[in-house]
Amino acid sequence: MRVMDIQQEQLARSLGEGHRVIHGVAGSGKTMILGYRAEYLAKASTASSKPILILCFNEPLGVKLHSVMQAKGLGEGYNGKVHVRHFHKWCRDQLVAYGQSLPAQSQSPTAFFADMVQRVIQGVDRKHIPSGQYQAVMIDEGHDFAPEWLKLITQMIDPATNSLLVLYDDAQSIYERARSKQFSFKSVGIQAQGRTTILKINYRNTRQILQTASLVAADLLTAEDKDDDGIPLVKPISCGARAPSPSSSNSPACAKKPLPLQTH
Repeated sequence: MRVMDIQQEQLARSLGEGHRVIHGVAGSGKTMILGYRAEYLAKASTASSKPILILCFNEPLGVKLHSVMQAKGLGEGYNGKVHVRHFHKWCRDQLVAYGQSLPAQSQSPTAFFADMVQRVIQGVDRKHIPSGQYQAVMIDEGHDFAPEWLKLITQMIDPATNSLLVLYDDAQSIYERARSKQFSFKSVGIQAQGRTTILKINYRNTRQILQTASLVAADLLTAEDKDDDGIPLVKPISCGARAPSPSSSNSPACAKKPLPLQTH
């Protein structure tokens, strides 16, 4: 873990400027990189007074990322340098902050949230909601973002800094948004050609668990290469750690409490 920690911090510091995309398998340390990158930019930036925005789709992940930034002394309760939101909370904040009307509560949850996103998109298009609000934007679990969400978010980056980091793993796209609609990063405003990184090593699981998972989910873990503007499917590689192989049992205790196989 100490070796991984050093490697991910070094990668976060060496990403450089502009738009960056990291394709990483589950357990490769993507969120760790994001935390280090946010800290590095927040402490290194002196010219811009604009905050850094961290976005994710999953609300529990947003809570986790918020606590990480709070622990580093970078959250809004401190110097306000790093703002952490799950995507729909950020959309609501934008509508409220700039005096735009909220969707009707009578709608179904799906329609309500779709309407809220559309209102933000229209607000930005009409310049009722300003673009370029953040010196840097970082997206964790980018595979859960619809293309139109990504297009909206790229407009929120200050052109003077043009700093964007997107973390992506199409195999973990549990909400089926991005995968159901193929797109290129360029089509949504992400200019990452020649500035992509692929992380294949799964540090989280032992070799035996990863081998078993590959048998269960072979169609999800089959590598599929793409160019820098596309979305590859990256096959995880074990870090080499060994442990007993997963096994089934006919004992009554195991029959009552089956243990699910998880890789992330």
